[in-house]
Amino acid sequence: MKRYRVRALGLGMALWGGAVHAAPPPVIVPPTVRGEDWISSPVAADPTWRTVQPRAAAAIPIRPAPTTAVSVPLPVKPDAEPVTPVASRWPGTIAAIPVPGETLIPIAPSAPSPAITAPTIAAPPVDPLPEIPAPLPARPGVPAPALAPATFPAATAIGQPAAPLPQPRTIPPLIPPAREFPESPRPRPQLQPLLEPELPTAPPELMVPAGIPVPGKYGTFGSQPIRISKDYPSIGDIVNPAGSGERGWWDHWFGGLGRDNSAPAAGPMATDRLQFGAEYLLWWMNSQNVPVLATTSTNGGFGFLGDPATQTLLGSGPFGNTLRNGVRLNAGYWFDDCGTWGIGGSFFALGRQTTSQAFGSNQFPIITRPFFAPNFPGEFGEIVAHPSISNGVLTINASSALWGLDANLRHALCKSCDFRSEVFVGYRFLDLRESLSINESIVATPGNPNDPAGTLVSVTDSFRTQNLFNGGQVGYAAERIWGRFSVFGRGSIALGDTSQSLDIAGSQARLRPGMATPDLFNGGLLATGPNLGHFQRDRFSVVPEITLNVGYWITPVLKAYVGYNFLYWSNVIRPGDQIDRVVDVTLVPNPPAGVPASGFLRPQPTFHQTDLVLNGIQFGLMGRW
Repeated sequence: MKRYRVRALGLGMALWGGAVHAAPPPVIVPPTVRGEDWISSPVAADPTWRTVQPRAAAAIPIRPAPTTAVSVPLPVKPDAEPVTPVASRWPGTIAAIPVPGETLIPIAPSAPSPAITAPTIAAPPVDPLPEIPAPLPARPGVPAPALAPATFPAATAIGQPAAPLPQPRTIPPLIPPAREFPESPRPRPQLQPLLEPELPTAPPELMVPAGIPVPGKYGTFGSQPIRISKDYPSIGDIVNPAGSGERGWWDHWFGGLGRDNSAPAAGPMATDRLQFGAEYLLWWMNSQNVPVLATTSTNGGFGFLGDPATQTLLGSGPFGNTLRNGVRLNAGYWFDDCGTWGIGGSFFALGRQTTSQAFGSNQFPIITRPFFAPNFPGEFGEIVAHPSISNGVLTINASSALWGLDANLRHALCKSCDFRSEVFVGYRFLDLRESLSINESIVATPGNPNDPAGTLVSVTDSFRTQNLFNGGQVGYAAERIWGRFSVFGRGSIALGDTSQSLDIAGSQARLRPGMATPDLFNGGLLATGPNLGHFQRDRFSVVPEITLNVGYWITPVLKAYVGYNFLYWSNVIRPGDQIDRVVDVTLVPNPPAGVPASGFLRPQPTFHQTDLVLNGIQFGLMGRW
């Protein structure tokens, strides 16, 4: 008997410790047991037992011993909900030590037992567990307080006297596992994402590739806004056989121009390794200067310079149209993607510009070509038209053409998304060709002292010049980009040699009445004697050029721009400056009779130096790949 008491004492301490430290987790019961819950215990784990417990009772069941079926009356409170015991469906007749507030129902092993009908009783209210104060810390020399053994009421059947309880075997006390305080929070359950179909990605032309800056001063959050058009497919989709998923020839050369996106996608195709541009030039070039080539008289005189009634018809001053139209092509290539070293060049041409001026006797009865005659000495002239001498027409023609090219070795100083700069060194070539011609067509009238009436006389003076520049140049170029807008500047200076060529020719033809062929003479009026022929000289020249363009990138590979250009060329010769007004009359074919020789070999080629200035605007397109 003593042994069983020790075991009961240990069981009571175990039950008391389990109730204090932690209540067993509840177990979900089938819906047939209303108002009752399953608890987790060794009895519940046994397939021959079924434990029914009121809603708020928490206890640890004890392994049962064989006995007869018993029923334990539960305390009833007036306001409690009635509870009906439920019989187990498992066989067997086993007795067990009941747990306070718990009813155990054994089942016979051979046949199902009839359901035990018990009077309806109310379940006791749920009383919270009393607060157990924490144990006081141990002091030296003071023994720890002893725990009182727990006692349990005996289980009795309904309507029968209480029977002594059998002594169960000793059960070691349940010691809860040690914990580290504070206890770590319980992990929150992870919500499973809803399974949704994967959305298709946007077309490549509507996406901003990585690494490409968003246009704007400060940029924008995310990709650029999409402009949706009602027209589908777009022009780019129609002409691009590769489809929207690949880059076809249209995207490669035009960068998506014609697609429905507010900003063309700048992709790897815009590497800037190859550049090509074309420009329309609207430039102004200073005209050549000419001396006084035609005069008239208002009082019937001869129109010699210095006479009070003489008026000039042409000269002295510029002659020719200053506005020039042309074209310029430029190209460049970088040897690597970083743009460290490369080559570049340009070619431009201004179309030939012709200016003509004519004076006839029907408009000016007196027309004279003035010059200075050292024979007298003094101002003199050749009569083209005079009422008492001849009728005639004087025509002056001028033409000009300019073209040039350069080729350079380029080295990049800085190259980023919005700024690039470079220096270059190379070769420069310029070619300027101009001419000036003066033509007389004269018909002698009665009273002409030299020729009979009806004589046809033709006089021509021609001055042609050519300037060829060859030299080396150095320069600097830079471009700054703000979104789609850009400013480009380029400056260069070339130093070299200008080869100057001068060709002077003159002739006369006279056809008198009754003659089958005209008489031909070498020399005219201002082109005669010593200055006839071909002459050449070399001069050192400086050619600086400045270009400034403002552009707009239509696509990542195509830019439209407008700009200003200035070009200067020193030490060139122009036809009007090569006319020598000093003419020995005796050197002119068919001079008037009785004129003495002056002893001066004039006219002479002058090689008078002047400057060429060009400036104007250009409209261009540039592509890069």
